[in-house]
Amino acid sequence: VELYKKWGPPNQITTDGNGGEILIYQKNIQSGQLPGRIYSNPAGGINYTNPTQYGYTQTRMFYVNKRGIIYHWRAEGI
Repeated sequence: VELYKKWGPPNQITTDGNGGEILIYQKNIQSGQLPGRIYSNPAGGINYTNPTQYGYTQTRMFYVNKRGIIYHWRAEGI
């Protein structure tokens, strides 16, 4: 219950294979933007690439037993 109060509902819930659940929280973290680029093509024209976002996905997994007690957790991404 405290996990739900602090983190809200998880993005995904799956079984832990032992009668409990794995609560999975994921968040996309945007780290910045690569600028667009203008360049000449071989035919003499001008081409442009669009700016692109870059980042990563932050994942937190909480393993909860049948009694609702967190017995393990994992973190992926910073």
